[in-house]
Amino acid sequence: SIRKSEDADNIRVCNRIKEKIVQINKTLPENVEILFANDESTTVKNSFSIVVWNGVIGFIFVILILRLFLDFTLSIWVAMSIPFTFMGAIFLLPFFGSFLDTITLTSMIIVLGIIVDDAIIVSDSVYSRWQNGESPEKAAIEGTYQVWRPVLTTISTTLCAFAPMFFVPGTMGLFQ
Repeated sequence: SIRKSEDADNIRVCNRIKEKIVQINKTLPENVEILFANDESTTVKNSFSIVVWNGVIGFIFVILILRLFLDFTLSIWVAMSIPFTFMGAIFLLPFFGSFLDTITLTSMIIVLGIIVDDAIIVSDSVYSRWQNGESPEKAAIEGTYQVWRPVLTTISTTLCAFAPMFFVPGTMGLFQ
C-alpha cells in the first residue's frame, strides 16, 4: 500500500537501503555482492539543486530589476522574501505530513513567484509612504495595512485555483 510519512521520502529511503546493502555485503561470501541500482534520490537531489539555483538567480534578478525602479535597500528587502519562503516551506513540510520531493519543489517555484509579487506590492506601498515623509515604522505599518486586502486576495485566488487538487481521489490524490 502507498503510505505517506516523513520516513518515506526518496532520499532517506535510498540512504537506508544503501546502508543496509553495506551491512549485508559484509556478511556475504567473497565473490558475492549486492549492488544498488536506479537511485531515485538523485532525481530529488538534482531537482532541489535546480530550485536552489533558480532561487539564487531569482534573488539576483529581483534586486537588479527592482533597483531600476526602487531604492537599493528596498530591492534587497523584497529579494529576502526568496530565502525566507524556502526556509519557511521546508520548516513547515513535516507539520503537514509532507516531505521534500519533485512535486513539492515544483510547487515551491510556483509559489516563489507569487510571494515575490506580493512582497513587491507591500514594499512599494511602504516605500511610497516613507518617501512622503512618514517614519520608517509608521510607513511599514500603514503601508502594509493599506495593501493587506489585495495581497490576501492574490493568495486566496491562488489557493482556490489549486484547492481542487486536495480532493483528487486515489493514487493521484496522494501527489498533492
